[in-house]
Amino acid sequence: MKYSYQWLKEYINFDLSPERLMELLTSVGLPIEDSSSLGNDTVFECEIPANRGDLLSILGLAREISGILRKGFLEFPQIFTGKAHPFTIKIHSRESSLCPFYSARIIKGIKAGPSPDWLKEKLIKAKIRPINNIVDITNLVLLETGQPLHAFDLEEIEEEIIIRCAFSGEKFRTLDGKLRVLDTSMLVVADKKKPLAIAGIIGGEESQVADSTGDILLESAYFVPFSLRKTSHALNLTTESSLRFERGVNPEGVLFALNRASWLIKTIAEGKIGRLNRTGELPPLITPAKAGAGVKLRKERVARLLGIEISSAEMKNILESLNFKVFENKDLLEIVVPPFRQDIKQEVDIIEELARLYGYEKIPAKIPAAKITPFSENREEKIVSFIKQILISFGLSEIITSNFSSSEELDCFVADAHRNDNKCIKILNPLTIEQSALRTNLLSSLLLTFSHNLNQGNKRMAFFELGKVYLRRASPIPSTGREPSFQEKLMLSIGLYNSGNFFSLKGILEELLRRMGILNYSLKDFKHNFLEENAAGIFIDNKFLGCFGRVSEKILSSMKLSPPPISSPLPPRLRRTGEGEDKRGGERKFLSHKLTGGVYLTELDFKLLAESMSFIREFKPLPKYPNIRRDLAIVAPEKVDWKDIIKIIKDASPLIKKVELFDLYKGKEIPSGYRGLACSLLYRSEERTLTKKEVDDLQGEVERRLKERKRIETRGK
Repeated sequence: MKYSYQWLKEYINFDLSPERLMELLTSVGLPIEDSSSLGNDTVFECEIPANRGDLLSILGLAREISGILRKGFLEFPQIFTGKAHPFTIKIHSRESSLCPFYSARIIKGIKAGPSPDWLKEKLIKAKIRPINNIVDITNLVLLETGQPLHAFDLEEIEEEIIIRCAFSGEKFRTLDGKLRVLDTSMLVVADKKKPLAIAGIIGGEESQVADSTGDILLESAYFVPFSLRKTSHALNLTTESSLRFERGVNPEGVLFALNRASWLIKTIAEGKIGRLNRTGELPPLITPAKAGAGVKLRKERVARLLGIEISSAEMKNILESLNFKVFENKDLLEIVVPPFRQDIKQEVDIIEELARLYGYEKIPAKIPAAKITPFSENREEKIVSFIKQILISFGLSEIITSNFSSSEELDCFVADAHRNDNKCIKILNPLTIEQSALRTNLLSSLLLTFSHNLNQGNKRMAFFELGKVYLRRASPIPSTGREPSFQEKLMLSIGLYNSGNFFSLKGILEELLRRMGILNYSLKDFKHNFLEENAAGIFIDNKFLGCFGRVSEKILSSMKLSPPPISSPLPPRLRRTGEGEDKRGGERKFLSHKLTGGVYLTELDFKLLAESMSFIREFKPLPKYPNIRRDLAIVAPEKVDWKDIIKIIKDASPLIKKVELFDLYKGKEIPSGYRGLACSLLYRSEERTLTKKEVDDLQGEVERRLKERKRIETRGK
């Protein structure tokens, strides 16, 4: 906001030059952004903190200057106090929680026209364009007091004023000429038939005051800040009024501003002032009469935070100059905060005010006396942090669950061939039955978390956990020959509930391994008691890392977790990795997983992950020459592994950079014991652009090798 030096002096008497005043404001945390000299006046722009809405007015800044200079009083402008004419209008508020107080008065017989020069000059200095004397007066009072007002043409109002929420899809043309579509969260000021203004933000084009207007309705209200902020953001509309309402206006200034504007309209436009009409009550103000009201300020707390001793008399002097009421009580000062200071909520806010006005320069600079211990992560901690960042970037949420569980829940998860956790480790003196055993896996914890979230209404979940499991050793300790002992093992689990399918989880795992620099892994068919038959195992150099797949209905039932509904198949044009019927009557699948639905889990051995990870990264420049993509459809025996097919294809030429499977087909045209595969081959040279003939020859070589080595035929030939 722009402030006029001469206008400020109308309300507070001080002898500071404009330059010295701006220095003083900067020293208390209100830096000057710009200033200019206009005749005998200086206009400056001040950077106002977001929580200091009380400073968005001439009176507000004058009050602040009064506190800085310890004057403690202002010369307030003249307001209407005379006898009012019996003009009334009915006001009804349907949304008292959003508009606790609304006041208005009818003013008749106004002479609308140009404003006097002194009024225009004040507005122009504040970068506001003069319109007519009525609108200019409302703008002047807004700048002067910080309280937004609005004037309506009385002839355009049908019977009464109603404060309500807009109807869904209600249309309203605002003063800027734009037609806006409102929703039920937006508060409006309306009459019997139509909205007149978007409350606290902007008026309507139809009810605006023109030079021909003879009678007006002048409003002044208190609107709840969060409602105005929400509406302003939704409409992408910020005005001088919304700027102040969003930060909270002074409840005591609502009627003051109305009476101030009424006096100006009577004086300048010769209007006849009607009675005050109002509904609701202003927000309750804290008064000294209330027992224990206000904020308690501990003197020792002030000294501890600021590092200096400020006398009680000095603190009282500073706070009273800011219009705070101060009551001494032994080692405490009880502070009653004025209603215009809505930024003061707690003791530390009071201490900040003391520091500002006492002078930051008087607070000695000291190096904090603290013992600083250097911190460095070990390799395992770095890997844990790295993995968490990756999984969070995929949209997964981390969970931390208890290491304890019930033996009945753990019995649902019988061991697989790679784990020796057939029997859970029971606790001798458990606190509860639900914590009677140490968990042997993280999967039961994931399913329990799914169940809890489902009961709270969360229908889609994607979680991961890095936690310990507790297993029995496979054999006695060699050095002692004693009975099997126990071991802790750090595991990584990931779970999707109605937020992906088999391929979503597979993609997460493959990308995680790729980013960790683990490329020597392989996927194989895998059987596990808690997963359905078409699960997959992950191996690194033939070492078992973990498995993943869809959780079986039996496990979900035993855990009392209802499976999410499975969505319908993809439309035909997107069925490349979905499921549907082929035109030739065959069944086209890429495994047997639909797009969404189901519960998918994985559990990985963190120790093997950490041992296999490499932090070394090799830079490879982007290809200089274009690639050529060719599709290949083949019929292969079911016993031939896809990994072997990829190897045969890539061995045909170093120009084959990538082989990607995108379809699997079984139908009437495919012999028994065979399956139809469709894949995409990417050809590229690092030295030159390939010709069509070269790629045709290489494609032929690939087909020949597949036929010779694995009796794989090319479809369509």
